[in-house]
Amino acid sequence: MITSQLFLFFLLVLHPVHVSVTSIEYSKGEKIFLVSFKVFTDDFETNIERKYGVNLNLGKENELKNADEYFSRYFRESFSFIVNGEDLKEPVFLKKKMDDIAVWLYYKYPISGNVKGVGIKNAIMLDMFMDQSNLLIFKYNDFEEGFIFDRNKIAIQFQLN
Repeated sequence: MITSQLFLFFLLVLHPVHVSVTSIEYSKGEKIFLVSFKVFTDDFETNIERKYGVNLNLGKENELKNADEYFSRYFRESFSFIVNGEDLKEPVFLKKKMDDIAVWLYYKYPISGNVKGVGIKNAIMLDMFMDQSNLLIFKYNDFEEGFIFDRNKIAIQFQLN
């Protein structure tokens, strides 16, 4: 019993699978895309520390007060979202949610007009792990599609309607 509990503990702590999850969903009433990123907290903090030299201390008493600035900076550098040929570079940070091993970061991207073409580059955590995979679910009106990004495929483009 203790052995299986230790195994589960180490599996959760070390999480040998390196994966992120991104969800992009269009809110027709607000004319925005709501984008959420889910990453393993420890890996994300390590990556931010290596890239920018700061300790986020997410979920701790001494959490970095301007941590959201580093979230946004990292995602601007490793994720791009292009709608109808326009690179949506300035998402608005909404909130952060955490559980025991992961952090969800929520953004909104305002858009104008109907979406005809989409381009997405997703290189999240690829600068840290050779085996990183990034899952993405994209929803726009009745269109819903899933994509997988990795070192061999960091970008996609597709047309709607």
